[in-house]
Amino acid sequence: MIEYLNLLLKFQALPETPKTRTFMEVSGYPHYENVSSNLLAFYFDPEEEHGLGDLLLTSFISLTPKVNVPDCKTGIKIHPQYPTDAGGFLDLLIEGESFILGIENKIYHHLANDLVDYGKTIDGIAQPQRRSIKAILSLQPIREPAKLVAGFVNHTYGQLWQAVRDRMGRYIHTANPKWLTYLIDFMETTTR
Repeated sequence: MIEYLNLLLKFQALPETPKTRTFMEVSGYPHYENVSSNLLAFYFDPEEEHGLGDLLLTSFISLTPKVNVPDCKTGIKIHPQYPTDAGGFLDLLIEGESFILGIENKIYHHLANDLVDYGKTIDGIAQPQRRSIKAILSLQPIREPAKLVAGFVNHTYGQLWQAVRDRMGRYIHTANPKWLTYLIDFMETTTR
């Protein structure tokens, strides 16, 4: 027993391994929702040069309950800062053949958006032929579920990154190493 305690004391005496900052932490990017939304728009587009195809888009859609993940390889249109019917701006609107995905991105700001307006805008674009998917993407879960109205659901960055990790093996062979490195940096930054 004494040997075990001595071993524990020696372990506690070991110096902590310093964490290195990510590229985004050094630049100050994690503090800007628009920058994060622009990065998401890039990685959600399956035809962009990152070479990850529909990895992020299908990972995100898979988080929404009762939604089958549609084919997202081509014909996807990404609209950052999409104007809403009442004059607001939805952080991301993504159009596919069978769906319209609206995402309000929350990094450090609280949820104070007019989700009813955002929902009407998304539903108006979807019409009856496409499915509306409405989500708040945040660092932490929304603690006031009553704020989630008009069909919006809440997903965290942690949930998104876990879904990405679960699928990444099928995509990594086509990935551009530079953009894969930046994605991993983005994932680590938002996880911290």
